Amino acid sequence: MRGFCRSVFLVHCLLATGSILTPASAEPSTFLDDFQQLSGLLQAGETAQGLSLARELEADYAGIPEFDYLYGLAAIAERDYNTASFAFERILILQPDHHRARLELARSQYHLGNLVIARQGFQKVLAANPPHEVRERVNDFLAAIEHKETTRSHQFGLNLTFGTGHDTNIRSATDVDTVELFGLRFLIPEEGRELGDDFTRWGSDGQYRYQFSQTQAVSTGLGYERKDNLTEDDFDISEARWFAAYSHRLGDHQLKGKLKADQYWLGEQPLLRITGVETQWQYRAKNSRPYLFLFGAALRYPDNSFQDRNQYLAGLGFQRFWPEVVTDISVYGAHEPAREDGVAGVGRDHAGVNASVAWLFTSNQSLGLKTGYLHSRYHDRSALFNETRQDEKASAELFWQYRPNARLKLEMKATYRDNHSSLPIYSYDQFVAEAGVVVRIF
Repeated sequence: MRGFCRSVFLVHCLLATGSILTPASAEPSTFLDDFQQLSGLLQAGETAQGLSLARELEADYAGIPEFDYLYGLAAIAERDYNTASFAFERILILQPDHHRARLELARSQYHLGNLVIARQGFQKVLAANPPHEVRERVNDFLAAIEHKETTRSHQFGLNLTFGTGHDTNIRSATDVDTVELFGLRFLIPEEGRELGDDFTRWGSDGQYRYQFSQTQAVSTGLGYERKDNLTEDDFDISEARWFAAYSHRLGDHQLKGKLKADQYWLGEQPLLRITGVETQWQYRAKNSRPYLFLFGAALRYPDNSFQDRNQYLAGLGFQRFWPEVVTDISVYGAHEPAREDGVAGVGRDHAGVNASVAWLFTSNQSLGLKTGYLHSRYHDRSALFNETRQDEKASAELFWQYRPNARLKLEMKATYRDNHSSLPIYSYDQFVAEAGVVVRIF
């Protein structure tokens, strides 16, 4: 198949060169010089140099079909199928009848493992009544897709994560130094107030997926993550997580069910255990994904059982996809009654909204913003303050991601959280800046 790709690649380069149109959005002489240089490299078989040159020219010429076509072909030849897909998708936005671009996009998606999208692309190419040789090759790909879908049943994955940063408030504690109780003012000890520290973060995630039919699959996964503060070991946070899930696709509808268990430690002491069941429905339209989700969980505090609660959560959301922008917004509500009698004050209700936008400003880089708002009201008066607590938490996270290849992801993020409480001792703000790397082992 790789030999076929190389031969078709050369033919496509020659065809593209012969049919070039001077784009109105570029300086004609400059564009023609750059285009001819790129075309010459590809015709000479120097695909690695061609891809490097195309990446340098991307900021100037991305969106010009003639350039994107050569860019995509160079990326395919060097097995950078993500880059190729973005290039061919840009062509099809402007020229939906560009069947060669559609063929190459389908081929890229095939190599990325997106078999459903690849099949749809190949079927559209066949519907355009292509030449006999093209039809034969497309049928070969369709047969290969069918074979993969019936035999590719077991999938394994393992990622390692490393990061470092600074947290201005590792305790999520107030910055006030006194509190009023029973008409008297008391000093809050230093170990109960805001404290900043540098930290390192590391972890791993392993997953296994078994596809036992074209529409049904089960999966399971284990993960562990630890945030180590450089000087305050008592406030290190660790998390171990496990899940088992089932998914079923019915046409454009997808149903998922998941069992989850999370265990948190503060320092070396168990802090919180969450076990629950999550279900989700999603409708997979062409450029959008409306979805609903339900979650029921038991929240258990090994050393503070009076805080034990059950949680019942429901929400809905909507995702929207553009060629270079992905948005997501969801709203939800939750009811958390206290488990033990006589401590209703630890129970609470929530209402919240989350929103995010991610901009793919190059084929392997993205910049995004996540925001959230959560209002919480407790079920009864605090025994200590004789007042019903209400909290409003707002958060914002700016992130950047870069994927130099399929196995490596670099990321940076800056997160701000502000919790305003009717009981000032629970009010705090926090800023966390972090840089890290995710390595895909397999």
